[in-house]
Amino acid sequence: MDGSEKLKPLFIGKYSKPRCFKNFKSLPVTYRNNKKSWMTTELWNEWLETLNNDMRKQGRKIILFVDNCTIHNNPPTLSNVRIEFLPTNTTSKLQPLDQGIIKNFKVLYRKEIVSEFLACLDNNDFLKVTILTATTTSHKAWNNVTGQTIRNCIRTCGFVKAIDREEDKALATLEVDSQWHRLSTVPVEQLSTFAEFVAIDDDLAICGVLNDEDILNKADDEEGNDEEECCEDPPTIWFKITINKTNLWCLTLFISLVSDDPALWTTNEDTINHVIEHGFKQNLQNSQFPESKRIIPGTSSRFRYLSLSLFQRTLLNGELGNREYLSYSVTTGSVYCVPCRLFGNQVPIAQEGWSDWKHPERVTDHENTNDHKNCVLTMIERNRKKGKIDSELIASLEFEKKYWRNVLTRVVAIVVSLTSRGLPMRGHNECFGSLHNGNFMRELELIAQFDHFLSKHIAQYRNSGRGKVSYLSSTTYYEVIHIMKNKIMKTIINEVKNAKYFSIVVDSTPDISHTDQLSLIYRYVLNGIPVERFIQFIPNTGHKSKEIADAVLKAIHEHGLDIKNCRGQSYDNASNMSGKYSGLQARMKEVSPLAEYAPCSAHSVNLVGQCAADSSQESTAFFCLMQNIYVFFSSSTSRWTTFISHTSTNITLKRKSDTRWSARYDMCCNMSRI
Repeated sequence: MDGSEKLKPLFIGKYSKPRCFKNFKSLPVTYRNNKKSWMTTELWNEWLETLNNDMRKQGRKIILFVDNCTIHNNPPTLSNVRIEFLPTNTTSKLQPLDQGIIKNFKVLYRKEIVSEFLACLDNNDFLKVTILTATTTSHKAWNNVTGQTIRNCIRTCGFVKAIDREEDKALATLEVDSQWHRLSTVPVEQLSTFAEFVAIDDDLAICGVLNDEDILNKADDEEGNDEEECCEDPPTIWFKITINKTNLWCLTLFISLVSDDPALWTTNEDTINHVIEHGFKQNLQNSQFPESKRIIPGTSSRFRYLSLSLFQRTLLNGELGNREYLSYSVTTGSVYCVPCRLFGNQVPIAQEGWSDWKHPERVTDHENTNDHKNCVLTMIERNRKKGKIDSELIASLEFEKKYWRNVLTRVVAIVVSLTSRGLPMRGHNECFGSLHNGNFMRELELIAQFDHFLSKHIAQYRNSGRGKVSYLSSTTYYEVIHIMKNKIMKTIINEVKNAKYFSIVVDSTPDISHTDQLSLIYRYVLNGIPVERFIQFIPNTGHKSKEIADAVLKAIHEHGLDIKNCRGQSYDNASNMSGKYSGLQARMKEVSPLAEYAPCSAHSVNLVGQCAADSSQESTAFFCLMQNIYVFFSSSTSRWTTFISHTSTNITLKRKSDTRWSARYDMCCNMSRI
């Protein structure tokens, strides 16, 4: 325990990738982050595991004394680090860090800051402290904490046998008194001694348990920063005072955020830029303005207050207008003219604030002065310059939007062309230049031969892979198809709602993947003409009437339609569909009694024709002969060639269909023409 070995400091910030770290590959500290810049259980356990791995590689075993802070209570399993907790409420006496090590580190850190500031002061410059500056200064201060200081603190806590305390020169040799004396004539707010400057953050919370919102925010930040640097620096800490009305950067902690209270503003370019960019508040939330109370001269119990009417004025045309240049200060209870305060007008309403509530006309006198008008024009010009920058950004964004819209216009046109003809989109791969990349990419390549824009886009983004936006992959056209599907469904459903009354047509059949698909069709009147619209497939509903009825009713409900407005239903003649007592038509009538059932005419005609033909021996023999002729010629290529050579037309034989009566008609027609 001689203090000769010190571990690398752990530095916890708010942002995962501060901009000041850009192009800085190696930090002198270990940097971690979370929303509150706290030491948490997660970070503590990560640090313990890193320490344990280092000790295991060195073949060492150590004891780590820690206090009973909540974040220390659930350490991971460690092989080379043994954790011992100090007794409750004894940290201030038994923790060596609290006996002077932390204080010594802070003194050394603050000394570096004071020295750097004085150097900037000599050069008539200002000191800007970023996260990177803080890490390097902390590293330097930690290295300057001597082993002698650490040994003395360890002995004070009783970890080793008490002997005569060595002289701790680490604190005694800090020549900060003379440096601080150089600032004795400077009005530094709330800091009169260097000791106060060292202890300024003693009450700052440095650890805690993150709540659910903090954890989610941390996860979002980490996800958003995987590929992109954090675009916002943490607030820069500036040091500022005023000497003889000259702004110098000094030792008062001043976060570069401008207060809503104009009395607290320090007029400089930072304040002006902030107000120009973000605007300012008039602070009119409390219209009673209790802080504006002013005693009436010659009385002891009568007062005047600011009136909300002061923020309005009567224009030359008699209309009321707002005095948007005024801002109320809750701190002083006075009113300030913001343009004049920002741009150097030395009148009282700009510097000390105005509170002569007896003479509100003096505000009108002020706004008619040339100095006020010049300040307003200066503010408008600064706004205009800022607007120019914004307009350039907007123009850049509009160019990007136009570019990608042009890409999507071509993509959507190809998707519409292919899907309207039922053609497949994908091939065996998604590589431009491949012969197996599918219809979609082939169409892109074809159009690119005549479209310079698309040709250039494909050349830049072709085969870019995952994670890069190109709008040329299957992900894009799948999404386009999904959007088109939703748009078409929405249009059909709106037409049904406008028609109010509708009928349904339902049938099921297995598709090529052997999945049973239930087809749902709406029939309604549009502009006086009955129309039928296919709306969707419902997969794997089952074949029982109850299962089909549940699926159909659920779909109608999801479409936002009222089943009581259903006036008709049509299915095939299967018993589970057309059953009078327990079929689908009966179940639909239970919820919509006016939904009359009409069997599908196509099914009925087909069944009538087929049954009529099968009931006649002559017709059965005739169709069997026709089928045998077809089989005789089609089963042999040589016989088929002979058949074709003896026919004078291009008409060929047709096979008999077991389900479609119309196919038998086509077979007879072709045979009669040979």
